[in-house]
Amino acid sequence: SILAERTGARLIKAGLPTGLQGTFDWLEQLGEATGRSARAKAFIEQAAPRSYDRVAKSVIEHFVGKDFMIATEANLAIALGSMVAEFGGHIRLLGLAGGTDAEMPFAAEQILRKTTLEGLGSAVTRLAEHSSQPLLIGNEQAIATVGVPDLPVVPMGFQSGGSHFLYDAPFLGLGGALSLIDRIGNTRNLMVLSKKHYGASYDPTQE
Repeated sequence: SILAERTGARLIKAGLPTGLQGTFDWLEQLGEATGRSARAKAFIEQAAPRSYDRVAKSVIEHFVGKDFMIATEANLAIALGSMVAEFGGHIRLLGLAGGTDAEMPFAAEQILRKTTLEGLGSAVTRLAEHSSQPLLIGNEQAIATVGVPDLPVVPMGFQSGGSHFLYDAPFLGLGGALSLIDRIGNTRNLMVLSKKHYGASYDPTQE
């Protein structure tokens, strides 16, 4: 890369550390590349049981067997898809902004490698209307194209200017996995509660 050439730094090609397994794989790659495989494996052996125990309940409730649609930059979308697949989610649609010819390391019902925003919106809307409690993870442009007003969404990717965090909310690494699981779970819970008590999506500004 340009940065490595300018600084003389060593370039290690690795995927994004999303989810738990994705993070452990990333650590193993770095360990092998830097001659620290033993340290990386020791950390993983210690962290893995604790990490999986911590997220087990939320994963079972909010991921296993649930429908997801992901539409954001290609590299991020693939990384998020890997996380959803790791936790047993069903990927109904994968929208890859910018396009890519990369192989998918997981199953996705529909993959949009190159499409217009109108095409993406139509695909998301169509699937949302024929899916059980779907959730969309996407950037602002993807979210804005959806014609389903009560579809639960988790903003992720560039641009997501409508989301602001006053505290650390990572999405990479072990802390990022916890943060994403938390955001997705809370988004699903809010939608279920609003439908249960109000019969539709709840907008507190209308009270």
